[in-house]
Amino acid sequence: MNIKISFIIPVFNVEKYIKRCILSIENQDIPREEYELIIVNDGTLDNSIEIIKLLQQQFSNIILVNKKNGGLSSARNFGIQYASGKYIWFIDSDDFIDSNVLRTIIDNAYKEDLDVLCFGNKDIYPNGKILYPYTSKPSKIVTGLEFLQHYQLSIAAWTCIAKKTLYTQYHIRFTEGIYHEDYEFILALYEHSCKIAYMDIYPYNYIIKENGTITTNKNSQHIKKRLDSWLCIIKNITHKYPNTTDPSTYSYYANRWCNVYKFHALSALILLPLPFNDKKNYIHKFQEIGCFPIGPCNLNMRRKFIAIIYSKPIFYTGVIAIFGVLNTFYKSMQRFFKF
Repeated sequence: MNIKISFIIPVFNVEKYIKRCILSIENQDIPREEYELIIVNDGTLDNSIEIIKLLQQQFSNIILVNKKNGGLSSARNFGIQYASGKYIWFIDSDDFIDSNVLRTIIDNAYKEDLDVLCFGNKDIYPNGKILYPYTSKPSKIVTGLEFLQHYQLSIAAWTCIAKKTLYTQYHIRFTEGIYHEDYEFILALYEHSCKIAYMDIYPYNYIIKENGTITTNKNSQHIKKRLDSWLCIIKNITHKYPNTTDPSTYSYYANRWCNVYKFHALSALILLPLPFNDKKNYIHKFQEIGCFPIGPCNLNMRRKFIAIIYSKPIFYTGVIAIFGVLNTFYKSMQRFFKF
């Protein structure tokens, strides 16, 4: 029987979550002979692999492959070569999917021979709160160009399944060694997709961890890597998609989305806890790659107004300085009043 979909699951120090992730994928409404789990051991140091090997005894569609530690992007790229399914779905090992969703997803993808099938996700917080992030999505089949023209991009790789032939024919891969790798990846994927559709379902459960994400990590090394990642993404996109005023081209809309990423990068530099001199160095780096002014982009009115404030390095530097003073004052008040 042909494999219809391959799940690629990178694993690194996730012994608390990996069993839940795997069992959620095994609890589906299609025969296990029709799908496979490519689990990539990215040099994990805990007991994750022992847990996986026990589950392999129970489920014959689990394939475990091993590599040296290289990070999430490296593990995803490594897993692609082992996938034999028509479609690929990337799953993070600390998340999970709903039971009995594969039949609907597979049937919809196969019915129209889609290149990409998108769907929603649930954000699950430590206190049990569940949010359903909203993005505008098409009600018909569209091309990648049409999607960028009219709809809001989901930047998470796990909010869609895509044909493996896209990865092999166009050598679409994740940039390794950075954070936010999905931003660049999604643009590359949609560029070569002629048939994209959206299902109004929310099968993916994204676990929000308390003080456990990159955005909450205050380590200077992580902060600088996050900013360096934005620099890398923006440079790669602007190099791949030359700036143009022709609205009939994919490059035109890719640049508009890249300008959105510039906004996020500059906002991150304001908020992240770095010394002022370090921030000034990053302002110079962002200026070198064309982040001032941000340019036309798909932002709401409030963010567009903020983007205007970011328009010149001197104004932006002033915003950072003011924010730093206010943040220092707030922390002093916290210590004084102990709240």
